[in-house]
Amino acid sequence: MVHYVTLTIDGSIVKAHKGSSVLDAAIEYGICIPHLCHMPLLEDIGVCRLCIVEQVHNGKAKITTSCTLRVQEGMVIRAHSEKVLRLRRNIAELLVAQAPNSR
Repeated sequence: MVHYVTLTIDGSIVKAHKGSSVLDAAIEYGICIPHLCHMPLLEDIGVCRLCIVEQVHNGKAKITTSCTLRVQEGMVIRAHSEKVLRLRRNIAELLVAQAPNSR
């Protein structure tokens, strides 16, 4: 028997397989969270950091990678807040700066 949990991503109610990642749940519902290192057949390690989101719990927001965060019943995720978008932009700039011939 497959078990599901319900969570909220950017105000949208999402039903996801228990044990799946927030990133996989978002992808399944057409919610775009950028990522580079996520590969469906490999274990996620969150190394690229582009898939960061805010997990809101008891009024406090914590930044974490959505590929390593497992869905939980009732969790609230902000994937496109101003803070997340600013941090993603900084991460992308750092990744590009490390690329050969990036200048």
